[in-house]
Amino acid sequence: MKAKERFKYLLIGMIIMTVFSTVAPVIAAMVQKQIIVSTGVNIYVDDVKLNPVDGNGKPVEVFIYNGTTYLPVRAVANAVGKPVLWDGKTSSVYLGKHDSNEPTAMLHELDYFDSSQKNGFAILKDVEDNLANSYNYGVTVVSPGWSINEGWQTYYVNGMYSKIKGKYALSYKNRNTTVESRLKIYGDDKLLYNSPVMTGGVKPIDFEVDLTGVLELKLEITNSKYDNTPLLVDVGLYQ
Repeated sequence: MKAKERFKYLLIGMIIMTVFSTVAPVIAAMVQKQIIVSTGVNIYVDDVKLNPVDGNGKPVEVFIYNGTTYLPVRAVANAVGKPVLWDGKTSSVYLGKHDSNEPTAMLHELDYFDSSQKNGFAILKDVEDNLANSYNYGVTVVSPGWSINEGWQTYYVNGMYSKIKGKYALSYKNRNTTVESRLKIYGDDKLLYNSPVMTGGVKPIDFEVDLTGVLELKLEITNSKYDNTPLLVDVGLYQ
C-alpha cells in the first residue's frame, strides 16, 4: 500500500475514533465540561500543511487531550475527499456516505474556490422571497454602486456530492422588477442547468441538478441589476 493511501486511512481512522469518543449516544443527553488541552499541533497532507477551518471558514485548533489528538472532522474529511454531515436531531456525525434526505452541506456554509473579480457572492441573513416566504440565509450577487451585479462563484466539491437542490427566487423588495436574470450551474466547465427567466411576477424556481462525479461546481447569476436581486435559498448539496 502506498504511503499516501496509508496516511489517508490513518486520518480516517483518527476521525472515526474522535467521533465515537466525543459524540454521545443518541439516547444520552449531551453535556458540557471544562477540560485542559494542549494546542499547536500541525497537520500535513502529502507534505502540505492543512489549515483547518470550520463550516464558516474560521480557523479551528487541533489539540491533544489525555494523550489523544483531536482533529476537526470537517477539515480533515475535506482533505481526504469525504463529505461530513452533522445531524443535530440525533447528535451524530456522519463521515462518508450516509442515506439521508437531509443535505450534507448548505451552499452558504461552503468556502468558495474562485469567483468573478468584480462581483462575488454574498451571504444574507433573514431574507424573504417574492411570495414573502422567510429563510434564515440567502446567497446573492452584490457589487458596489448601481452597476450590473451578474457574477459567478466556484466550489471545489471533489466528487463528494450526488446533487444540488434549492430555489432561485426574487427578493421581496424587488418583486416587481422588469429586469430578467438566470441561474446557470456548471460541473467541470460543462453547463448542467440553465434556469427559466427570473423577473417580476415569476414564482420561486425549484431546481435539482445531478452532480455525480463533479469535481468543480460553478454557479452563475446573469444580468442581476440593482432593482433585481435574485436569491439562492434552501440550497443544499446531497450525497
